[in-house]
Amino acid sequence: MRLLKTAILLLGFWALPAHADDRVVPLEVVQQLYAKPEAGDENTEIVDIPMPMSAELGDLLSDDQARGSINGTGIGHLDFDWMVNGQDAKITNLQIKRVAVTALSPDDPKREIIVAQFDNFDDPTRISYFWKYDADRGWLIEDVTGWSQDGLVWTLSLLLKYGQ
Repeated sequence: MRLLKTAILLLGFWALPAHADDRVVPLEVVQQLYAKPEAGDENTEIVDIPMPMSAELGDLLSDDQARGSINGTGIGHLDFDWMVNGQDAKITNLQIKRVAVTALSPDDPKREIIVAQFDNFDDPTRISYFWKYDADRGWLIEDVTGWSQDGLVWTLSLLLKYGQ
């Protein structure tokens, strides 16, 4: 159910009219996303906030939702909550930081990487959000990668395209 709710929020934001929202600040969005689980309570849920997605990533999420409807399970290629790298969450030791991205030329779009590091049920986890500034829509998430101590490394766009 949480996957469906998250997908609806993400797709809802992606479908908003095209205009730059300069109020969206990547670091603040990720901080808000993980604000509630910081207490470390059992089965803590991620905060439901709109996540601005690029058109490509939004299309991939939409396609995966449709895939889940077609196969009758409600689950497409994505079968876990990518924001916590698991089915459930008990987030502790949360650290969120911005990683500087240097443009190679003045024509390069602005980009940022926001990294959330935490323990989920005591398992060290790192989720990296890759952001790009679009003149019409403002800051958008282009992709997300995840890493956990058990060796699991994934890229959201690739999971949505090819599965696990």
